[in-house]
Amino acid sequence: MKITYSSAAQATLQAMHHETQTELKTLIGQWVTANAAGWELDVLQTKAIAFKGTNRTIQAKLRKGTVAEREVEILKV
Repeated sequence: MKITYSSAAQATLQAMHHETQTELKTLIGQWVTANAAGWELDVLQTKAIAFKGTNRTIQAKLRKGTVAEREVEILKV
């Protein structure tokens, strides 16, 4: 499965410390991997993640849905 990030999501991540980016991307990856198989194409998915004392709202969409080639775009972190 491929996970991409919108330019807005990339900008938010780039403003964070590198270790924080890595931790948040790991949590996002775990959420996507555990749930994306049940998502429909282009339907907005939202997840609140408690992260380092704050609640972050993650938004994602499934862009390609074949079993061999799933692609999820993270829209907001």
